[in-house]
Amino acid sequence: MKNDMPVGYPTFVSFNTWNREWKGDLFGFFRVEVTTPNNLHIPFLGTKIKLEDGSERLIYPKGVFRGVYFSEELNHAISLGYKIRVYGGYVFERGRPFDAFIDHYYHMKKNLYLNSS
Repeated sequence: MKNDMPVGYPTFVSFNTWNREWKGDLFGFFRVEVTTPNNLHIPFLGTKIKLEDGSERLIYPKGVFRGVYFSEELNHAISLGYKIRVYGGYVFERGRPFDAFIDHYYHMKKNLYLNSS
C-alpha cells in the first residue's frame, strides 16, 4: 500500500495504430498488444475470454493477444521478455495516498505492543 498509485485526473493518450513500443515511461492503464517470449514456461499476463455458454474465464496465454494492463505489470512483463505495443490508455500522476494512514496505524500498533509488555 505504500507503493506509487494512480492519483488525480487521468489524461487519455492515443498512439497511431501499433506504432509505439512500451518504454516504461508512462504510469497508468493501457490497451496493448502482447507477444510472449517463446521460452516462457509460466505466462505472467492474464486475459479474460468469453466461453460459448456466455461465461468468462481468466487464462494466461502464450503467443499474441490484446488486453488492458497497468503500467507496472507491463514493466515486469518486459523484464520477462514480453514484447509490448501500446495503442492508447489513461496516464495518471504518481502518488502515495495511504502513506499517512498506514504510518499512523503502524505506530499505534507498535506502541500497543511496546506498552503491553
